[in-house]
This record gives sequence, C-alpha cells and structure tokens, in this order.
Amino acid sequence: AELFEVDEELVAQGGGGVVRVGGVAGVLGAYLMLFPRTRVVTLVPILFYIEAAALPAAFVIGFWFVLQIAQGLSALGGTMETGVAWWAHVGGFAAGIVLVAPLVTRDVITRRQARKARAKR
Repeated sequence: AELFEVDEELVAQGGGGVVRVGGVAGVLGAYLMLFPRTRVVTLVPILFYIEAAALPAAFVIGFWFVLQIAQGLSALGGTMETGVAWWAHVGGFAAGIVLVAPLVTRDVITRRQARKARAKR
C-alpha cells in the first residue's frame, strides 16, 4: 500500500512542478515577513557592466513579486504556452506571508514586552 497516490498522467505532463515553485515562493514570502530589512547581495546589470549591490530584502523580493504578477497577467491573454506556473508563484508567496504572519506578530509583541520590562528596571 502506498502512503501517497501518484497521478502518473499529471507527472508526465509536468504538473508536479506547481507544488515545488509554489513552495519556493512561499519561502520567499516567509523570508520577507521575517527579515524585511536584511540586505541581500544581488547582481545588478548596468548596461554591459554587472555590479554586486547589497539591497534590502523587501526591495529584491518585492521586485520579484511584481515581475511574477506582470508575467502572470501577460500570460492570461496570450496563446503561447510558457511552461511557467506564474500564478503558483503568486499563490505560494501569499501563502508564505499568511502562514508566517501570526509568528511574526507574536514575536514582535514578545520583544516589545521584554523592552518594557527592561526599561522599568
């Protein structure tokens, strides 16, 4: 007996990849919630020159998210199949934010309470 049933036809059509890309996008959404001010070293092309720059994670991930929405919208009206699950990226990203939000809120409240307690001493 199998623990999980695998739909062979879906896998043959490449449908199993939707879970992977949505999951990776979810990690990006969670990272954005947990570490928005962290700086991420990113390669930035300037004409024919590539520069490494430390940019805020909120900017880099936000830019990536806007690109996913733009690509998803452009794929809606098109007849060409891109093979990329743009809306899985958007959905996974949103799920990562929603699932991590309660943890972030709890952590922020705990830190505020700790700061107030230290200030009273």
